[in-house]
Amino acid sequence: MINVLVITLGNVAVSLKEAAEHIIGKPVALSCFSVDWASDLEKAKTELDVQIRELRKNGSVLALTDMFGASSTNIALSFLEPGQVEVVTGVSLPMLVKALTLPDDLSVAEAAVRLKAQMERSIYIGSKMF
Repeated sequence: MINVLVITLGNVAVSLKEAAEHIIGKPVALSCFSVDWASDLEKAKTELDVQIRELRKNGSVLALTDMFGASSTNIALSFLEPGQVEVVTGVSLPMLVKALTLPDDLSVAEAAVRLKAQMERSIYIGSKMF
């Protein structure tokens, strides 16, 4: 089982989780972690470690973070574990919905690759569509 963990600065993770649940229902394998703007980063890292360890009891973890280079992503990257914990940056509502609807038989590495490819194909410029 792949557990999807949304990690962002501020309350963006909570809002994305609520929106995804509104669209597809409450998935079992979705959780979120918010890094407060004024957080002690070591404390945040310790708290995230506890959450990831708990999620790992039920499978692998696909961490979706907001922005490459942001504290939230930097903290998440410290938990990379090939085949067990993967990080994909640039989380958005479409990315989260896609992550939650990927086939169950994918490994976390395959899920990350498929998710990135799908997101690259899903960006459009309105004036170029017509």
